[in-house]
Amino acid sequence: GGMTFDASHSRERMKDPAVLAIRKRITLVGDPGPNVTLYTDNAIDTTKNYVYIVEVYSSDEKFASDSIKIEYILNKYHFFMEYDVPSSVEGKIVISPDAQKVVVTNYWEDYFTVINTVNGIKTSLPQEGGSMGLAMSHNGSFFVTGNTHNNNKIKIWDLNTLSLKNQFYTNHDDYELLTNHSDDQLVISGEPVEIYNVADGSLVKTYLEYKTTCRALKFSLDESLLLTGGNDQKVKILNTGTGELIRTFIGHTGNVGAVCFSTDESKIISGSYEDNTILIWDKSSGNIYKTITRNYATVSICNGRNGEIIVASSNGAISIMDQDYQVIQEFKDFDMLFSADYNSSSDLIAAYGSQTDYKVKLFKKIGHWEKT
Repeated sequence: GGMTFDASHSRERMKDPAVLAIRKRITLVGDPGPNVTLYTDNAIDTTKNYVYIVEVYSSDEKFASDSIKIEYILNKYHFFMEYDVPSSVEGKIVISPDAQKVVVTNYWEDYFTVINTVNGIKTSLPQEGGSMGLAMSHNGSFFVTGNTHNNNKIKIWDLNTLSLKNQFYTNHDDYELLTNHSDDQLVISGEPVEIYNVADGSLVKTYLEYKTTCRALKFSLDESLLLTGGNDQKVKILNTGTGELIRTFIGHTGNVGAVCFSTDESKIISGSYEDNTILIWDKSSGNIYKTITRNYATVSICNGRNGEIIVASSNGAISIMDQDYQVIQEFKDFDMLFSADYNSSSDLIAAYGSQTDYKVKLFKKIGHWEKT
């Protein structure tokens, strides 16, 4: 977090410099002694800009640098924290709005895990028959888990007490879940896609046009559109209110497991877990805008800040793409990845996968000081 000065270039201009002095405004902040060329100032506020003057001198000559203007730049995600979790063959991950809890489902076992990121405490909660689908409420009061293996049970949990609030059965396996912004309705993937009331589990709407297993769900910002991807290798946009199929995007040659709107909603981003491609679509025309060929499956696509796209891949890599869909950072901290989620308020990525053991890892955007 501190500012480090390298005075080696100044030293080349002098013969045998004896002392390096660094002044912050009019205050002397360091006097490291003879032949020292690096100094770190830790007494700084990362929200402010500073101007430094570096002086290098010997007994008979003195050199003072021009003023150095610097600022703190947030630019790259770095590993932040990790937690061991039970083994699984697959699962989903979500972060609570305050980033103080992370939930991971477990396809294989009869329980799933909630992690308190403040104290590291892990809690196992029951979901007989394995769990897959997972959704976090926008107000942070509850989360929802869904079953696999034909158990078809939805469970609604209080996020604070981790107690079961409600449960009800659906008509199919629950691979993907999505709450609306007001947190009173729950979209459930399947064949067909359905919407249920959170309060009593009653069926609100059935999307009869959807006739294949759905593996990915996203709302548009105003929730008038529902974006889906599924096992018919297609991406679709549905009218949320009427259920009308508005547009079908055809181009993938494998099943689609991740979808996302671009920040301005002019584009659609979709990833296949079979054909190893990410396709960028023009939302209005349905044409392919860009094809990104990869050597591994896409498991999650999230919107980051400033138009960035966060892509998690099955080979364990997380890629950060800019608004032109160019990779600006990629890191690989897993051997295999199941799912990733993003928290915008904390600028935090949570990922669930394996690296010898099964782990949840958090990645936070870290900055550095840079001359301006």
